[in-house]
This record gives sequence, structure tokens and C-alpha cells, in this order.
Amino acid sequence: MNLSFLGGAGQVTGSQYLVETGSTRFLVDCGFNQGTDDRGEINRHPFAFDPGSMDFVLLTHAHLDHCGLLPRLVREGFRGKIHCTGATLDLATIVLLDSAKIQEEDARFEERRYRRNRLPGPPPGPIYTILQAEQALARFEPHAYEEPVSLSPEVAVRFLDAGHILGAASLDIALTEEGVERRLAFSGDLGRHDRPILNDPVLPARAEVAVLESTYGARTHDPWDETLANFQETIVSTLGRGGHILIPSFTIGRVQDVLYCLSEMARSGQLGGAQVFVDSPMAAESTEAFLRHQEYFDAETRKRMASGRSPFEFPGLHFTDSLEESMALNDMEEPFIVIAGAGMCSGGRIRHHLHHHLEHPQDEILIVGYQAEETLGHEIVSGAENVEIFNQPHEVRAHVTYLDGFSAHAGQNGLVDWATKVVGQGQRLFLVHGEQDSLAALSALLTDQLQAEVTVPARGDSFAV
Repeated sequence: MNLSFLGGAGQVTGSQYLVETGSTRFLVDCGFNQGTDDRGEINRHPFAFDPGSMDFVLLTHAHLDHCGLLPRLVREGFRGKIHCTGATLDLATIVLLDSAKIQEEDARFEERRYRRNRLPGPPPGPIYTILQAEQALARFEPHAYEEPVSLSPEVAVRFLDAGHILGAASLDIALTEEGVERRLAFSGDLGRHDRPILNDPVLPARAEVAVLESTYGARTHDPWDETLANFQETIVSTLGRGGHILIPSFTIGRVQDVLYCLSEMARSGQLGGAQVFVDSPMAAESTEAFLRHQEYFDAETRKRMASGRSPFEFPGLHFTDSLEESMALNDMEEPFIVIAGAGMCSGGRIRHHLHHHLEHPQDEILIVGYQAEETLGHEIVSGAENVEIFNQPHEVRAHVTYLDGFSAHAGQNGLVDWATKVVGQGQRLFLVHGEQDSLAALSALLTDQLQAEVTVPARGDSFAV
């Protein structure tokens, strides 16, 4: 077997792994490289393989950095199936169509810019179109968790609950070469134990070769009970002083976690009748997907749903759709809570709300997700006294609170637990999907604890295993 790391190696984005056996070639994930230039050249680079030579794709989950280049893959000749869970298909439909819409809008903007400035052409077109996203989605084939799926005479897979977002999966792959079966495991993005809504992660079988994400390889998260208490205290104190609360949030997974917490506060009277606005059409669509897939919920959440205590439907909750509804929030004087994307304040409607509220000392910016460097969210969390929004300077006078415990990724302790239970003595473990400090810390820790070969591959590295 040959294993190539074509993305998601030495970085926390762009996941793409190529597996080659005697007669089968397949990809695990095919994701966008995200960051300050996530619409730019790196996502246009030629694939390191012929897309038409791929037999199939295994997709771990629907985040853009794992599925975002699938329409390009299909456009350039891939004709196999894209295998995933049913909820991943639902969410990937939302994510890929939204991404394609942005590609087309960006292309139109560039065309006007080239024409206005008489730049030498042609301008860059979209990385893919809405039609091409739809053509990719037509190749998806959904499967249930734990279902044995035979993909070729050499390859069979089970999708296991990764506990990360709705439908996210770890992969338990059986590879048969020259009559000998071996196990290959991919963690995918690994979730955390004892979190609301979703089940805890399920472990693959012991594997001869394993690939483990390392996003938080250098740190652990605050306990959930402590995070929830701090969240409630921040909300209550801000509403008590008559302030507005802005919560930048990722639209898939994080919005739903925040609503889960707010729903219990609303029912216990802690919100004091304050209105809650989810200001993101994409978040509304993903929340509807959650409601369609309640079979993925943990036992406690299913029990709440059955008793009429849905975390996504409670008094005072509103989903805004139009820009006019979003803009009207800026004229509201009474205290309210608004949840809006993007999660790192790098775009979307949250920037408009920050533009209107960042200088108000009674208001609160409640950060519930990772803020990458060189993003507006990172500047705010890092204590910047002044930031720029829409090319205008803004003094940061609002309160800023950062809660680490909402992360949907396993912390260092969860990653170590996964590795020690999946990787045996003398086996191979590859660490991916992490910044250099996280990869180095986790590699040192696991090299010390496991009697296995731990490798941190670079982008483009290939290994015969």
C-alpha cells in the first residue's frame, strides 16, 4: 500500500490523502485550502494525480476544508462515487452550493475589475460553478454508521461516528493485498466526549496504519461544565447591564451548540425575555439538517426532543433571512443576542454587527471558536485596542470574552486516548491537520507513550506502508 499526503499535512486545512493498493486508487477527503487567500491560487493548483484514475472518494465530513474541491475533481474527470454518511450528504449540499455561489460572485467581481482597470486578461473564472457543484453532489452515495461497505475486491470500509459535527466519520478500512488483510484507520476530525447533541466518538479497530488529526495536539480544552457556567454568566451579566451580545459562530455545529445552551437558559428564565437572532441563512439551513437527522443525536438530546424541548426551537428565537432583516437589528435598542458568521469574523454578517457595536462599552463580543492568525477575530481576542472594519478604524470598547471549551475538536488528551487504543506496538501512526507546534508536541508525547513509529509528513510526502 502507498499513502500520499497531498493536503492537510503540516497545516489545519485542505485535507487530501491518496491511498493506492495493488489495483485500487482512492482519495480520503478533497478539501479547500482556507485562510487569507482561500479563493486564490492554491485551490487552482493542478491535482497531483489524474482525477479520472481515482476509483472512489471517502469523505469524512462536510466542512469545506474536507469537501470543498470535490466539484473541481469531478469537473476534471473523476467518475467514481463519493462515499459518506447521510447527514454529510445533506450538509455538503449546503456547503458546496454556497461555496459555488461565492465562486461565481467572485468571478463576476474580478471580471468587472479587469474591465474597469483595463487589466490584461482573461480574468480568473470561478474555481467551480453551481452546476459543477450539483454534478459533484450527484456522485455522492450515503451510508449509515457501522455499515460494512465493500468498494472493491481489495477495499472495504465502515464509517464510524467521529463526534465532531453531524454525520462526521472516522474511517475503519480493511485492505486485502495478496490474500493478507490489514487495517487502515483515519480519525477524520475527531470530536470530544460528554458534549451536548452528538454522540461520543467511536474507535476504529486496531490498525496497522493510522492517520490522526492534531489540531489541538499541544493543549487541552476547558471542561464543558466550566465553559457552560462561564457562558451563562457572560450572557446574564451583559443582558443585566442592557447590552447587546454578538456571537461570531461557525454555521455548522457551533451555531447548534450555542442554541442548545441558550434554549435551556430561555426556558429557565435566564434570558429575561431577550430575543435571540441567528443571522445566517446557511446556519438556518444547517439547523434544518440537524432536525432531519435526529438519529445522530445522543440519548439525552433525543429525550429532550421527545419531550418538546428542542434546542433549535424556543421562545424568542428567530432566524433572519434577508439582508433587510439583518440590517434592522442595528436599530434595536433593547438587549438582544445575535449569532452570525463567519466564525473568525473574516467575512459574513458578523462584520456588519461588529461595525455597529464594537465601540459600545455595554455590549459583549462572545467568542466561542478558534481564531486563526491574521483574522479580525484573532485581533479582537488578542486584545487589540483598535481594529479596521470596512476600511474604517474602530476602537474596541465592548467587552470581549473567549470561551475555549466550545471547540468541536478533541484536545490533546482525547487525541492521545485515540492513538493508544487504535495503534499497536510496531505499527505506523501519521499525524496531520495541525500547526507545527501542535504536531511537534503530540509527536513527542506519542513517541514516548507508544511503541510505534510516529511520523509527521509534509505536504506531498508519500510512504510505502
